[in-house]
Amino acid sequence: MIANYGAALILEYEGDIYRAIPRRKLKQIVCGDFVQWQKEATGNHVVTKILPRKTSLERPDYKNQLKPLAANFDQILITAALQPPPDRFLIDRYLVFAEHIGAKACLILNKIDLASTKNQREIEGLVDAYSSIGYSCFPISLKTASGLPDLLPHLADKTSIFVGQSGVGKSSIIKRVVPDKDIRTGALSAASGLGSHTTTAATLYHIPSGGHLIDSPGVREFAVTQLSGVQIAEGFVEFRHFSDQCRFNNCTHQKEPNCAVKTAVTTGDILSFRYENYLKMHDALDD
Repeated sequence: MIANYGAALILEYEGDIYRAIPRRKLKQIVCGDFVQWQKEATGNHVVTKILPRKTSLERPDYKNQLKPLAANFDQILITAALQPPPDRFLIDRYLVFAEHIGAKACLILNKIDLASTKNQREIEGLVDAYSSIGYSCFPISLKTASGLPDLLPHLADKTSIFVGQSGVGKSSIIKRVVPDKDIRTGALSAASGLGSHTTTAATLYHIPSGGHLIDSPGVREFAVTQLSGVQIAEGFVEFRHFSDQCRFNNCTHQKEPNCAVKTAVTTGDILSFRYENYLKMHDALDD
């Protein structure tokens, strides 16, 4: 499934696009799902089954029930920009989630052409911080095309999903990588029977050189409250080098004595802002 327009599901099969509706009682079908469907001569095609998902991006709704947004992607492209300013807490929540589901993650910092001298130091600090942990970082500018040649090889032959705040330029990046994006969006709109692309869900596009991109709606918040405290700690990859040295096997790295993770924070082996974000995520579980 490559998009939805309300109740209408847009499917792609052997290069052709079809509109379908889900069979009753099916769980929510999202962009990236592989499905079984019945092709009807009337054009009223029906999705009958959702195949097992390899990965799934989920967010808790207002009832704290997990709601899937997209499925079957290989890597998460966490996108930030100078405007709006990068939110390290949001970035870290996405990274923890990516580690939890076993998806590769990297950081894209867009609009670097807007950087002042002060901004430039902030960009370098952000890139240095996450690169030191082991994440690939790509400062890019669509205006000057700076950084795009470095990013493109990381998208080849993978299904990648863009995530991040509204206004950071996710759709603009996709338009640069997928030159026929507007044509494809028009085709999806035509298949849906609607005059314009009104979906607020994710949409999948094909990269001409190989691979696929999923454009997801921008968010202000992304919670990881569906995870346990242990799972959140495991999502901070740099903790793994020290947690085995803690005095207690079930150490939460908060108030326990002889905690090797806290010691690593004081020595600078773990970045202090990362540890602070870990504590904030843990506090959210208590709330």
